[in-house]
Amino acid sequence: MVADDQVVSDAVANRELGLRTRFAYGMLVATEALHAARSEGGERGVTRASLDRELRWRREANLFARMRRRARTLVHCLSF
Repeated sequence: MVADDQVVSDAVANRELGLRTRFAYGMLVATEALHAARSEGGERGVTRASLDRELRWRREANLFARMRRRARTLVHCLSF
């Protein structure tokens, strides 16, 4: 359990990230770029800290970092 003010709902996080599919959001959670959490009130979502970190990464990551992450995500998908 995480304090209510430290959890961002899945819908809000998805909107803030500007993702078009739930699959893309799910992959960010599965690869632990976003940390899944449950608020004291029982709401599912991700931690505010992980969402802020992801938003900062998206602003600052260079092409090499983006390609490395895509490769890592592909390997993660294929390992299921």
